[in-house]
Amino acid sequence: MNIMKSTQIAGVCKKLGMEAVPVPAKDLGQTMGALAGISGFERTKEIYGGPELPEEMLVMSGLLEEDVDRFLAACRRSGIPSVARKAILTPYNIRWTPVELFEELDKEHQAMQP
Repeated sequence: MNIMKSTQIAGVCKKLGMEAVPVPAKDLGQTMGALAGISGFERTKEIYGGPELPEEMLVMSGLLEEDVDRFLAACRRSGIPSVARKAILTPYNIRWTPVELFEELDKEHQAMQP
């Protein structure tokens, strides 16, 4: 995600009392649970050495459905271009790495294209 877009999203989060947490490339080998600070999911000392994600991805954690709706609406009102690959942290994907989650979201994104 480009710096300007990240800054805009962080600003929307701040206004809504939420926190935006950018994930550096070195942490792409951690689990989503560890990155979200979920109890029982500890960060490892592993430094990811693979390729960066080819596109931006947005993952939301700890939000109620109405919070997600408020966040997305605030992003639209602020003129922030949509992120094509976005997800909510679930019991199903909490153990995945960002790379694994991106691969799944990318499959879904590609399947939705005409």
